[in-house]
Amino acid sequence: MTEAHLEFLRMSGTAFTWLLAGQDEAVAGDVLYTEAPSDPPAPSASVPASTPVAAPAQVAPGPAAPAQEAPSPAPIGAPPATPTSAAPGAAVRPPETSEPAPPTAAPDPEEIARLLIDTVAERTGYPVSVLSLDMEMENDLGIDSLKKIEILSALRQHAGDAVLDMSEGDNIAELGAARTLRDVVELIRRHIDEAAGGGAGGEAGAAAGTGPTTNEAAGGQNAQVGQSNGRQPAPDDPAAPAAGGEAPFQGGGSDDAAGLTATVEALVRAPAPGLALPGLGLGPLVIVDGGSGVAEPLAQRLRAAGLDATVRGGDQPKPDGTLPRGSELPPDGALPAETGGLILLGALAELDSTNPAQPAAVAALAVQEASFRWVRAAAATAAARAGVLVTVQDTGGDFGLSGRHGDRAWLGGLAALARAAGTEWPEASVKAIDCERGGRDAGQVAAAIARELLSGGAERDVGLSADGIRVAARTVPAPLATSGADRTGESPRAGLRLGPDSVVVATGGARGITAAAMLELARRYRPRLALLGRTRLTDEPAGLAAATDEAGLIKLLASQRGPEVGPARIRAEAREVLAVREVRATLAALTELGVPARYLVADVRDADAVSAALGEIRREWGPVTAFVHGAGTLADKLIADKSDEAFHRVLATKAGGLLTMLTQLRDDPLDLICLFSSVTGWFGNAGQCDYAMANATVDQVASVLAAGGDAARPGDGRAGDRGDHGDHGDHGDHGDHGDHGDHGDHGDRVVRSIAWGPWAGGMVDPLLAGVFAQAGVAAIPVARGAAAFADEIARHRPDPRIMIAASGPNATTVDHLEGLDRSGDTADGDGWARAGLLGQVTVRRQTHSWLSDHSPAGTAVAPLALALDWLARGARASTRDVESGLLLRDLRVLRKASLPHLADQGHHLLVRADTTEAAGAPDRAGTPGPPELVLRLYGDDGAPRYSARLTHQPDRGRGPSGAAGSTDGSWPTPDGLIPGGGDHDQTRIYAEDALFHGPRFRAITQMTAMSEQGAEAVVVGVDALDWGGGADWYLDVAALDGGMQLAGVWAWRVLGGALPVAVRECRIHQPGLLTRPARAVVLAAGMNGDSVTFCDVAVVDDDGAARIELIGVELVLRPDRVKTAQGVRPRVQG
Repeated sequence: MTEAHLEFLRMSGTAFTWLLAGQDEAVAGDVLYTEAPSDPPAPSASVPASTPVAAPAQVAPGPAAPAQEAPSPAPIGAPPATPTSAAPGAAVRPPETSEPAPPTAAPDPEEIARLLIDTVAERTGYPVSVLSLDMEMENDLGIDSLKKIEILSALRQHAGDAVLDMSEGDNIAELGAARTLRDVVELIRRHIDEAAGGGAGGEAGAAAGTGPTTNEAAGGQNAQVGQSNGRQPAPDDPAAPAAGGEAPFQGGGSDDAAGLTATVEALVRAPAPGLALPGLGLGPLVIVDGGSGVAEPLAQRLRAAGLDATVRGGDQPKPDGTLPRGSELPPDGALPAETGGLILLGALAELDSTNPAQPAAVAALAVQEASFRWVRAAAATAAARAGVLVTVQDTGGDFGLSGRHGDRAWLGGLAALARAAGTEWPEASVKAIDCERGGRDAGQVAAAIARELLSGGAERDVGLSADGIRVAARTVPAPLATSGADRTGESPRAGLRLGPDSVVVATGGARGITAAAMLELARRYRPRLALLGRTRLTDEPAGLAAATDEAGLIKLLASQRGPEVGPARIRAEAREVLAVREVRATLAALTELGVPARYLVADVRDADAVSAALGEIRREWGPVTAFVHGAGTLADKLIADKSDEAFHRVLATKAGGLLTMLTQLRDDPLDLICLFSSVTGWFGNAGQCDYAMANATVDQVASVLAAGGDAARPGDGRAGDRGDHGDHGDHGDHGDHGDHGDHGDHGDRVVRSIAWGPWAGGMVDPLLAGVFAQAGVAAIPVARGAAAFADEIARHRPDPRIMIAASGPNATTVDHLEGLDRSGDTADGDGWARAGLLGQVTVRRQTHSWLSDHSPAGTAVAPLALALDWLARGARASTRDVESGLLLRDLRVLRKASLPHLADQGHHLLVRADTTEAAGAPDRAGTPGPPELVLRLYGDDGAPRYSARLTHQPDRGRGPSGAAGSTDGSWPTPDGLIPGGGDHDQTRIYAEDALFHGPRFRAITQMTAMSEQGAEAVVVGVDALDWGGGADWYLDVAALDGGMQLAGVWAWRVLGGALPVAVRECRIHQPGLLTRPARAVVLAAGMNGDSVTFCDVAVVDDDGAARIELIGVELVLRPDRVKTAQGVRPRVQG
């Protein structure tokens, strides 16, 4: 994994992300077109469904190899309008000139329109005469997202800075929303007007912005490390390009252009941090049951927590994807406008098929389609897009990594639906839960889900096993297969049975990256190759041989057809010519290698056509021994704009096509199954929810196949019925995959699902190359990617799923990526902690009624001890190193955390972590530690209330500061104690002017003694005061607050009344709650004038061990006590 590729993944929610992620299969396989032409041309000639390899002399004019072919046949379509700015590019240094250049007059809109038409004609091949400003770029002209940027970049060369700079993410996002050429002209006009109006306001705003805005603090879990929601990198953001680092783009297929990296999925144990999912409770929740029976008990539990929850959709969809009793959605297909969240439970239901001959997988894919419809309904509601989206599936509680979940693997795309939605809805909080139902009833499953929502924080991909283990999904680096790259005709691994007698069937294998992979396979192993695809090998019209790309073909065809044939039809004919050329070029290349090859026309969605094609292969060559699935298609639209037909087409081609192939190949002795997947399925991508879901499903099916299961068998898909695939096992520790078994290769059969990063292709010209270079995004060179495929299938690997991506020479290698989470947030330092939005604290009377007894001026206030607990929960969400203890430094009160709405609507506070530039504290050898994280607690208004620094320092230290501390870390009795006298009585203690606490905050039960050197008391904890809260507490807040109360009494008697404002070190040695009363100790640590005093505070168990130590507590004289301090200060007395 590289920083460049991470930046590619981080571009979620922006048009640029959407633009780039689709490249991995936009040139892959036999791709179905995104939009069919309105009047498709009839084939001029046809060939039989099965075509033998043609001799090179018979190949139609065109490039000789698919890797050098014309632009991708998969039009990506108009980029969806995504409501965020795009990821940053590198800063471009201004030209050095001795004299300022004279201002250039901006062109007027008419001139811009003329230049735009000319540029479109130049870049697409359409004659100017057929173009008009009201033409839709996608539907009428076939201008996809890449072509849009190319055109605007070329236009900028003609018109100068008046045209949008395509290296700026905001401009790319706005361009993505433009439908017609006139929209582009209007966009440029607005850009000119804004430039003329000046940009001083922006600089002033930046100068004034000394703190995070509300959106930066609370704007959703997609905010990245050190970044605001605008995705601008902070100075310490590793994704930020280095100054002056605009290296030229290195795409184009050279082996030297980019190195490759491999990444695998892992699960880590991750106890729930005790924070809620951000956004929960900000609006009514809709819970869709989907036949699971879990919705009502879940709703009851959420209502008990003070949430508004409504149950909908009691039945699961039929196998054909339709919903029973009509649609469970409202007539207009939308949810109520006030909807604040959507929870989908359909993938917990049993997968009953109404047709015994149909596998349960068909019903599973129907559940995915129905779930998409609900999310699309939510996309129409602004409140839902800024609320929460939760998908729940039962694929074993481990996202299918163990492979023991059988045909429920076909539900595996639900998690990718959540990931994709998260990239489109940057203000929303999304969560994908894999909850193993096992033998539990609906109430038990509902309890597990409710706990995850209320206590699981912002962790995006969470697995819940039936035995109570909670895991989080991570990606970790893996060795890249390299052996055998130069071998020919032999297997570099004895276990891989592949050679001249092998029969390989590849879907989509005649075009794009799959074709390149098959050519490399042919070079190394000389098998018999059967390539399945949809492209019919029609004869090419005369007079087109001189044109080698889409623009050239369009220009020639337009001149031949005349003005009566519209642009859409011309474009479709040009792409058909290119597709046929590419297939023929692949066949010619295989002939040149001397490899027997067949091309058969078969749509993978058509079981009859596939059966006929495979039957023909078996009759001629014998049974199939290897299968490569590369077929796929794109239909990119935002969720809100995606049609049922487009969604079905994408899912049915990649996932449904795989089901068809596995069903037809069930009785063949397959030695190799390799499935081409996409990084989009791992991380989601705006505009590609269907594509992400399809590929995530493919990944899960690979795990089942690798474990020896049959993911295509007929069955009822009962939840909890996993087959005999072994024990669930231990989910592992730091970076460990857990006991998923060594099932990447099952016996002598190799199974792989390769999630490819973006590939280089013919679509990238020098103009686009410059845009990509500024973003630091590298693409896999075709030759290098093909070699990586052949290497990977020859390598023994325990993981059937792997991601392969490019690194590139202008990308910084990441040395420590253990712990990269599935939402793209990065691990800090050596992977010990994770930054980003960590969770929400919901404070309302139903759950925090005891806070009304902490109201110093009639309004409830969150005390420092409680804020420390909330920040500690954030630390628990950020790192797994704190279960046995925690060190926080520099705890500060930034603003009073008042809670005026405790009794009514309550408060929603957020906890997040951001990286710092400075290295962490050195260890005993003096080696600097990894960078610290700054934890912050934000109020409802987005302003920070408390902050602390999380430090990776296993040795937290023990004992008070200064000479008062003992060598063994124990807490001595303060010197000069005066017996407490009447203060032994709790009533007298809380009659002190220093204490305002009500009954449920009276943690001090006995004050032992006090002097100017300190104080001692007996305190009780959360359970004794009946606060509740269960397992969410990290530390005993009541006991610690009792210690702080003791410090307040001491400071009042010594200083005249003071409030805590900061703590130098917070050491939690023993997390959890008290089981019996404890000793609270305050030791004086110095003064700063007459208004500030310092002390150390500890809560000590009866065995003498400190549970919690606050070192360097800073107390400042209360404003209302200034006169006392200037006059006669109270003296310590018994």
